[in-house]
Amino acid sequence: MEGYFWRITDPDTGRVVIALCGANQGPDGPWATLGLAAWPSGFLRTAAVDGAWTDPDRLGVRAGAGLRAFDATGQRLHLDLGPGAGLDMEIRDPLPWPHRALGGSSVFQMVPGLNQYWHPWLLGGRACGTAALGDSVWEFENAQVYAEKNWGREGFPDSWWWGQAQGFADPLACVAFAGGLVTAGPLRTEVTGLVVRLPDAGSSVWATR
Repeated sequence: MEGYFWRITDPDTGRVVIALCGANQGPDGPWATLGLAAWPSGFLRTAAVDGAWTDPDRLGVRAGAGLRAFDATGQRLHLDLGPGAGLDMEIRDPLPWPHRALGGSSVFQMVPGLNQYWHPWLLGGRACGTAALGDSVWEFENAQVYAEKNWGREGFPDSWWWGQAQGFADPLACVAFAGGLVTAGPLRTEVTGLVVRLPDAGSSVWATR
């Protein structure tokens, strides 16, 4: 499983949209779990679709019939779950993860064979585009954006917790954490990773417990 997740926050309107794609490889071939949700409308649409592809050289994922239901890279995001459920966004001025040696899972990302890894690869930027949510179409211009990726050999872990926040007084601030029951053979332990982007420092700090 490779999971891709975007969260778009518009502090001026209080609107938040999330889009996700879980690209899976099963005994019958590749398939994907897709999702679109919004606040404060409470909109939610999910689907399981045949077909999934992930880019082996850079960040990118496609899924669905003709690999067109979900199509995303580091610069764009497209999701089509049928009438009244879609998203088209362009990501401008991205603020990517600054530490090339280690990802969001810290030193655990170097341990092979874990059931789950987590990496918040986009800690800010501007999202511009539209979201179709039932009978409404929301327009976004210079909204804040966050994105992450998680992956593992055994699909989703048995337990998982997660949180993310933007919309602070300084648009460069970003907070994210994730954790769960991590396993590798007989090893079983609970781990939580925390990432904070500090505007004054112009970089990110992270801690793993």
